[in-house]
Amino acid sequence: MPESSEFQPDSPVTRRVRTDYGAAHAALAAESGEGVLNLREVFDSLRRNRWWIVLAAAVSLGATSYLLSRQAVVYQAAAFLRLRGPSVATSDLVDQPTQKTSIVPMDPITSELMVLQGRGVVGEVVDHEGLRLVSASDNAPPAVVSDVAVTLPPEVMDSIRLTFGAGGVTAVMGGQKRTAAYGSPIGFDHVRFTVRANPGVASASWVVLPRMMAINRVTENLQARPRQGTDGIDVAYRSVHPAVATRVVNEIVQVYQEVNARSAQQTSTRRRVFLHQQLGETDSLLTEAQLELSHFRSTEQAYSTRDKFTGEQSQIMQLDAQRESLESDRRLYQSLLSGLVTPSSEGVSSRIGALVAAPGISANPVIGQLAGQLSQYERARDSMIVWGRTPEHPDVRQLSVAMKAAQARLVEAVRAQIRSLDLQLASLNAQRDSNVASLQHLSTTEATELQLTQRVETLRSIGDELRQEYEKARIAEAVEAGQVEIVNLAQGAFPTDTNRTQKLALGLMFGLLLGVGGALLRETLNTSIRRRDEVQRVLHVPGLAVIPPVGSQAQVRVRAPKLLGPGKKPARQPATSVARLEHVAPSGEAQEAYRMLRNNILFSQGEQQLRSLVVTSTAPGEGKTMTAINLAVALAEQGQHILLVSCDFRRPRLESQLGIPREPGLTDVLLQEVRMTDAILLPGIENLSVLPCGSLSDVPVELLGGRRMESALAWFQREYDMVIIDSPPLLAASEAGALAAKADGVLLVVRAGQTQREAAQLAMQQLGIVGANVIGAVLNDPDAEVPQYGGYYKYDYTSVG
Repeated sequence: MPESSEFQPDSPVTRRVRTDYGAAHAALAAESGEGVLNLREVFDSLRRNRWWIVLAAAVSLGATSYLLSRQAVVYQAAAFLRLRGPSVATSDLVDQPTQKTSIVPMDPITSELMVLQGRGVVGEVVDHEGLRLVSASDNAPPAVVSDVAVTLPPEVMDSIRLTFGAGGVTAVMGGQKRTAAYGSPIGFDHVRFTVRANPGVASASWVVLPRMMAINRVTENLQARPRQGTDGIDVAYRSVHPAVATRVVNEIVQVYQEVNARSAQQTSTRRRVFLHQQLGETDSLLTEAQLELSHFRSTEQAYSTRDKFTGEQSQIMQLDAQRESLESDRRLYQSLLSGLVTPSSEGVSSRIGALVAAPGISANPVIGQLAGQLSQYERARDSMIVWGRTPEHPDVRQLSVAMKAAQARLVEAVRAQIRSLDLQLASLNAQRDSNVASLQHLSTTEATELQLTQRVETLRSIGDELRQEYEKARIAEAVEAGQVEIVNLAQGAFPTDTNRTQKLALGLMFGLLLGVGGALLRETLNTSIRRRDEVQRVLHVPGLAVIPPVGSQAQVRVRAPKLLGPGKKPARQPATSVARLEHVAPSGEAQEAYRMLRNNILFSQGEQQLRSLVVTSTAPGEGKTMTAINLAVALAEQGQHILLVSCDFRRPRLESQLGIPREPGLTDVLLQEVRMTDAILLPGIENLSVLPCGSLSDVPVELLGGRRMESALAWFQREYDMVIIDSPPLLAASEAGALAAKADGVLLVVRAGQTQREAAQLAMQQLGIVGANVIGAVLNDPDAEVPQYGGYYKYDYTSVG
């Protein structure tokens, strides 16, 4: 081998550079960031799949736009009402004090919301507006039908078919047929309606829903919410038809106002009736007391009281009046307590409603508030039961528990009031006994007259108070308007879908997220080797070079490949024409890549020089042949005498790339049909000789693993500085392992974006089994995959030396 070579593997310079290469290789392995999330890799993954992301975003945006265009516009109409306090609800003329004391916190607006959205109010609206009759056709608006009245049984469902003509409409229902002009009513046995005008369609269908289904349909589109910081309620109704939304929401608030007013009037009526009964009883007692006093005076001839007893008698009368008032209050409270603790089939509110409205009890704010709360709980429970909920339903049971608790608190409050009255009566009795004791010296006649007179005055005073309360109750009953005041009725309906832009933005965002997720999933499922650090991490061998795209790859054109001929020294025979490296790899980056590969192979030899090198791959089409050719040319350019041997008998490509004949070749030499010197060619590249594969017919592959191949390799190594063998792929042909075991080293070629990690690892296992010396791997990148995955070429192509 000539001493003029630019590189000598065993020189001091070579050993120093080899040490630097080992350090650089370790640093490169550390830079690979194995096990660390690389944000740049994520960014590169998204950049490579940018068109998939754009496509997913466009499809999502288009689908969102289509769905929005197909979605019917929903209109909403809103009304506003206010709940007045109890003092206003019974009118200012009654002048009742507002009750604000409550033992248990209670939100009256929440209770009223239950009533407003309850089936009682909604059911009246369904009946008033004829909402059981709904359109079953998309081509006919419901506004064309008006003045609907349905008297079918609540559980019955039926259908009506309408045919619209030029002069009128024909309706068919249950075998009955009716014809009427537009604007005239059409009547069946249980359904009546009017068609205002021709809707512009030939026919349409309407359905009479069961009453409960119609109520549920209205309830689903009804919303009632308290307005924050006020005593008002916002009521809204949604429909695809603005006129229907406006009409229904106004009807709901008006019906609710009427229901509330009726409830308030019923309360006032019960109070008036109770006061009337109490007033009759008091007047009867007063008449009896007056008759008794008159009879006593007539019998005992006592018509006046002495002046000396005037002061004592007046004080005793006042005490008796107070005691009579307290006893009357105690009787009322005792009656109320009996109504609470005595079992009865009647409701609690029906048993104590009139007693609570009595003047003596209504003046007690605590008892009045508790009684009102108990009545509200009972109404709410009865309403739920009417709606179809059983007594075992959680909501009904919760209200029953609340009723028992409220009733218990009311009983305790009444008993406390009775005990307070007993104490006051005891105090008055003690004071009266003291006054009576001072009059013991008076005659029995005078004392009796005094008692009768005091009783008459007391009953007269109680009667006057009851008449005043009775008049107030009559006025309240006449003017009671309830607690509900309608502030604003709906004047029109407005579209509720005002966030169309936001929906489109969400659709676009969803598409982007879907595209990004799909891109990352696609990258995750792609198990091919794509970067140099993956070569080192997966195969556990050095990545000697990354070969970039070589562009338009030119074949070496030779005028006349020359045979060595007998007696010629094959390693020293001059070529007929000399070709430089650019003839095979015209790209400047490719030239530097193969030079870097050459240098790295020389540095990786260590103390034992490589004389034979097998270039192989895991599967066909990964670039092993072009790598073998360009590596041989790069080594020949360095001044070494290189023999390039084609051993891929199944799919020979080396000959076509160099433009040389395939026969005679290696197979002919191994079969001893041709001498070695007669088969070796000079392709026209200085210091490079080529041994074609030879004849492929009936060639036993076992020849490559036999002694003849070993002898041939020994001859190659004696005559040439290095032998480059283009072998078959490891996973496609068994002879590749035999060649790898006989050679000094193996160079594995993997193709970026194509060679699977599992296949490359399996190839390395096969090489390990046969004991091959794998010096490294080459990442071939004809499709420019490496830059897409965050790799770069310039570090690979900086010359060393």
